[in-house]
Amino acid sequence: MRNRSGPFRFLAAVLCGLALVAALAFGQESSPSQTSGWKVCQAAYDVRNYDSKDAWALIVNQGRDGRLYGYYSFENSPPGLSGGLRDELVRFRDVLRARGTELIVVVIPGKGLLEYDRVDVRTLRRKSVDINFLRSRYKEYVQSFQRAGVYAVDLVGLGLRDQSGKALYFKHDHHWTPQFAGLVAKDIANHVRTTPAYPALPKVPVTIQDRPEKTTYGSYATVLRKLCNLTLLPEAYVSRVTKYPGAGGDLLSDVEPGIALVGDSHSREPSFATLLRFYLQRDVVVHALPGGGAAGPMETYLLTGEYTRMPPKVLIWEFETGIAQPGFLARLAAAAQGPCTGRQRMFRGSVRPKGQTVTLRLPRPMTPAAGGYLHIRVSDRSIRQLDVAGTQVVLNERTTNNGNFFIPVPAASLTQLNLRFPAVPKGEIAVSVCRPAGDRVK
Repeated sequence: MRNRSGPFRFLAAVLCGLALVAALAFGQESSPSQTSGWKVCQAAYDVRNYDSKDAWALIVNQGRDGRLYGYYSFENSPPGLSGGLRDELVRFRDVLRARGTELIVVVIPGKGLLEYDRVDVRTLRRKSVDINFLRSRYKEYVQSFQRAGVYAVDLVGLGLRDQSGKALYFKHDHHWTPQFAGLVAKDIANHVRTTPAYPALPKVPVTIQDRPEKTTYGSYATVLRKLCNLTLLPEAYVSRVTKYPGAGGDLLSDVEPGIALVGDSHSREPSFATLLRFYLQRDVVVHALPGGGAAGPMETYLLTGEYTRMPPKVLIWEFETGIAQPGFLARLAAAAQGPCTGRQRMFRGSVRPKGQTVTLRLPRPMTPAAGGYLHIRVSDRSIRQLDVAGTQVVLNERTTNNGNFFIPVPAASLTQLNLRFPAVPKGEIAVSVCRPAGDRVK
């Protein structure tokens, strides 16, 4: 499998706590396990026993067949993108299109939205769960991407229409199963085959190899091990692995595939990428960052230059719940343009800071056009936050930091740049004022 793991409030900073459990979700060895007759202990229902970053995994229900549900399982999607957030999405879409890339969004809903029939509603320890509202809110959110010209998969609709009888989520975990990943992969493939880019993508006649696996703990099962001293029986499943043509069983070409998948731990397990390759008969390169929420994987992909090095024709962005943080998509649009050079660069200067606040005076007043941005490169990799031009930028805790920050600036006259850091940076800070990357960008 070709895999490059570099590496909106979205569920607050809660999804950053995914790092605690995502690595435990697939294929580890098990200790002696309970097979039947077990119950969730009271300690697992008490939020006071959880770190704040792990509160999303607070157990709220033990459902049919011992299926576990956490607070996140019934999380509300953000409202549909509108106003400034929608404008940021359109800007990001247009920057990608200017580089020949079509964006596809996969928003994974909470487990409870598709398994409500397996929830023990009488003992559900979360108030005000209106399942019809949660489902309609998710649909509204997905449709807001579609109305902005970005293809977004309606996972709730796909799941509710599925008649296979197979589980869409693992019993003791919040992750989707290969069955659900396959439904989504097929939907995406049907869409991609209608795009102008598809015929030009190199054909790769891949097949699927089934590989028996076990999910040993999983997110909610990990809670029971910690708080209840209870280890549950691992859940057996069949992972779908890509089989490439040729004796080595791997892709022989060094050419970057025209399809990139950027996502969290749902994309790290190989089934989703494998089924995308199979249904498309095209290769897919994976950039997965477990525990990074929506921000970490895409920030890492763009800030490290993986995207600008070789932009794909199709970019699939998989994340959980939603994006509602103003400014985030605008920063992605700036990062997708990359470092500016030549006529695109209006100014470049550098300084070695002596304090937390740095003032960089411009040689003359400068007014970047709409879509202009700053590229700030900090040699001190411990710096993950800065304030500039009235904007605070904080990297996701899982984002790979290579020192690059890209910040949109208003179309107004600039005479100086004021930067503030949480600590005195070591080494050099280089700042470029950039015009938008070309007339093709609206």
